Amino acid sequence: MKKAKAVLFSAAAVLLLAVIGVSAGYRYLLGNMERDRFVSPEMLSAADTSGIVRETMPETTQNGILDEDGNIKEFRLPEEALAVLRGNSVGSQSEDTSAETEEAPPAPETESETIPEAIAPVETESLPETEAETKPQETKAPAKPAETVPKETKAPETKPAETPETEDPKPAVSYLKKEAGKIKTVVLYGLDKKTSSDVIMLAALDPVHNKCKLISLARDTYVYIAEKKAHTKLTYAYSMGGAPLAVKTLNENFHLHLQDYVSVDFDQLVSVIDLLGGATVDISEKELEYMGDWEGLSPGLNHLDGRQALKYSRIRRIDNDLVRNDRQREVIESVFSSLRAQKITDYPALIREAAGMCTTSLTDAELISLGTTFFTMKNCTFEQYNFPNAKTDCWSGLIDEQYYFVYDLAKVSDEIYRIIYEDLYVSGYDRK
Repeated sequence: MKKAKAVLFSAAAVLLLAVIGVSAGYRYLLGNMERDRFVSPEMLSAADTSGIVRETMPETTQNGILDEDGNIKEFRLPEEALAVLRGNSVGSQSEDTSAETEEAPPAPETESETIPEAIAPVETESLPETEAETKPQETKAPAKPAETVPKETKAPETKPAETPETEDPKPAVSYLKKEAGKIKTVVLYGLDKKTSSDVIMLAALDPVHNKCKLISLARDTYVYIAEKKAHTKLTYAYSMGGAPLAVKTLNENFHLHLQDYVSVDFDQLVSVIDLLGGATVDISEKELEYMGDWEGLSPGLNHLDGRQALKYSRIRRIDNDLVRNDRQREVIESVFSSLRAQKITDYPALIREAAGMCTTSLTDAELISLGTTFFTMKNCTFEQYNFPNAKTDCWSGLIDEQYYFVYDLAKVSDEIYRIIYEDLYVSGYDRK
């Protein structure tokens, strides 16, 4: 009996030590990371993925547009932009459109790349020009009229035509298959000095298809903020209400079910990249000219330190925000590759240092689980996407010297789901 008690006590002691060890490990690895836990998915207005019903965002042409500080200004969308939201536009956004610069945004060559629909002439059947072309009716001598008793005449009774009651069309419903729960999507935010989200990226870890997917959303995307009952840029949601409002805005405008985020400001990003040994990117002559006189850099593949990588990822003046998103994903993909190339013994120190530079809603256990999944996905494929893109029907232009992208967010939402979940997503969205 005493022996059994001793064995039981030993087992309990080992289990307790293991728990303490794991807890201490978590605290060592991730104890410096700032936590910002969300209360519930309802707080973030996350979509119910068992039945996603997409609706277009409200056309608030009456409530003005919010500026960076959250003040409502009496600005209006031009008719070309409203045509895109109504689905009347036949143009598409080109990726070489001029965008807002870091200083003063230049006026684009054209306010819109959309072409108004032409009014087609109505075809009518022509009437015969002469009576000869019509067959004459036969005429007969009039018969002697019969004597008739005049009757009282009344106006004919008319009844309204019965119109069949038509039911409202059922909304198109999309849903995710059960295995889709294995795919984890987190929002990555890169913050500027004003705490606006200068980088907004969905990072999907997909062990089902052995892929890592990065989806950039233009910071200048025109979105609706329900709390303010007005529209503004997607980037301003973070500065107006922090990560909770930023994530909620993504969920409500793109019909997503995001619940977690990781954010880092650009000054900290320099340290993260240096910590991981830099980033390798392909620099064009035009990009190199903009970056300035960096010793040892030349057109083509270059290995950049943190400051150089930050400068490269923030280039906007030579092209536009969409191309800049491409640069940012290129840097992040290189950082992921560098992380995978590290020795396993280096991970604890790397994770501890990097964690101290980030703010997240993920728990320690969730972070460890994501890390374990990532490192067990051998030879996984990286995929990169950008919205809006050349196939997106989009208006882009200046409104009071601020640059905006206006496009159908419901349609892009469907495309995002197809990218993240692939065959695990069943789309009922049929809008053309």
